[in-house]
Amino acid sequence: MIINMSPFADLGPLPGLDATTLEGLSPDQQQSIITDVSKICRKMMENLGVTWKPQPVDPTLRTALVEWIKNEVQTCIGKPVNKAFLLSADGSAIFTEYVYEDHDAQTKLCMAKILTLCLYLDDLAEKDDGMASQAELFLFKMLDGGLSSNTCTIPPQYRCWLELFRKHSLDLARCMSDPIATSMLLHSFTVFLEATALENRIQLDRNIYDTATCDMETERHRDQAYDQAVNQGREIPLPLDTDWVTDQEFSHLKANTFPTWLRERTGGTEIFIISSFRCPGGIDIPTAYWLPAIYEMRSFSNDINDLYSFAKEMLAGDTHSFIAMSTRDKRALGVPGTASDGGWCLRDTLKEMCGRVLQTSARINRILRPKGNLECRYGDDGKVLSVDEMVGMLKKEPIVEAGDGRKRQDMMSALALRLWETHQRGYVAYHLQSTRYRAFEMFDWVREMAGEKGEGPEWILDQFATPSAVTTGPEEADGGTLAQLDMKGAYGGHHQNRLSLLRRVTQTIKTWMGKQ
Repeated sequence: MIINMSPFADLGPLPGLDATTLEGLSPDQQQSIITDVSKICRKMMENLGVTWKPQPVDPTLRTALVEWIKNEVQTCIGKPVNKAFLLSADGSAIFTEYVYEDHDAQTKLCMAKILTLCLYLDDLAEKDDGMASQAELFLFKMLDGGLSSNTCTIPPQYRCWLELFRKHSLDLARCMSDPIATSMLLHSFTVFLEATALENRIQLDRNIYDTATCDMETERHRDQAYDQAVNQGREIPLPLDTDWVTDQEFSHLKANTFPTWLRERTGGTEIFIISSFRCPGGIDIPTAYWLPAIYEMRSFSNDINDLYSFAKEMLAGDTHSFIAMSTRDKRALGVPGTASDGGWCLRDTLKEMCGRVLQTSARINRILRPKGNLECRYGDDGKVLSVDEMVGMLKKEPIVEAGDGRKRQDMMSALALRLWETHQRGYVAYHLQSTRYRAFEMFDWVREMAGEKGEGPEWILDQFATPSAVTTGPEEADGGTLAQLDMKGAYGGHHQNRLSLLRRVTQTIKTWMGKQ
């Protein structure tokens, strides 16, 4: 089905997005931008077919995570975990419940464990230079005898965390039956840890990196200086004295792609994409069915994160987000837009991004959908079959069919598409319903849909909420990992709702546990 329409259709003029920069905005200007971004986020949700539903709490997953922390993590580190780690575990459980809702218990638990470690180590490396420097050595030490070898010089307080990271990276990778998918997943984990360490180094050498990734305005001034040097008879070798302009957007003047490269490495999106195709029921989907779409999947994930993070990043004073920088660059180039002066503005950047999200989503659909019989996707009632139903049908099919094997291939494609649909919709819903992204505070329609059923609870933290069980270390002096989860922002009002939900869900899970 082809829909030919603007991604902003029916949204009106969006006057708040006439802004051309995030610097120096008044509270009223920020609120005007949030009002318009709220409309865009809701429209995107509708365009992607995401429907509102309650937080899919998985009692089995949450109980298993608590047992893992008590029996393995605390034993490994030799002391109680701190609040930062528990908040990481809560955030990981919520993400897993949304994005991996159709997956089996083993995959969900493996994902929640390693994601907890990723979030915690990312935060710890930011606050502890020792952790960051040891993370830099992770892959080298793994290839040079392992973390437990006699030659490993990593201090024990860091080695225990890296050993947990190694172990649970492997546990998730083992869920994949295809060796290339296993290797890709492990590679993604080492890339993530490496990029986490690199972020710490960038912060230490911020002036050098800022100079290397300057904006177009700065580049123009530098070009003028080079031109003056040439006019004075100075020799400047190629290619410094020549810009090869091959397009009309002057892309040679744009900020280089290092920030995007770094974001793709630290985001770990391929970890979540690859593991989404570990299917329940013992049916694994060969990489040939989904790998051709991985670039589009990564682009989709990054753009969705940028879109739904934009408002809360603006409120946090971040003027260097992807959306803000893209707006600044195109405006500096003089690219025509819809601002009151005819130049480029936030409205244009967001419209371009939303169009790209919809186009990317459509390409993923075309790559994954069955190439033969489309009807294999549907039941007798005309509705898309569930993952369990598709797995059941595949188990009934013979492994090798006589003649044309198209039916099984089509069913595999249909299953890959169904798993991606769960991933895509869960990923969007997570951004809307997770307190990390503050949609509950900022967007009226989210509060109306959710009522008191916001993301919920820091349930895992509640299981350890005693002074003796939750320690505080120097690495969480600023409030701990995922500080965004503690809503104390200007919009307020959500905290009591979350406490109310915490009591209800805690009682529900305790009741469920009592029946086991």
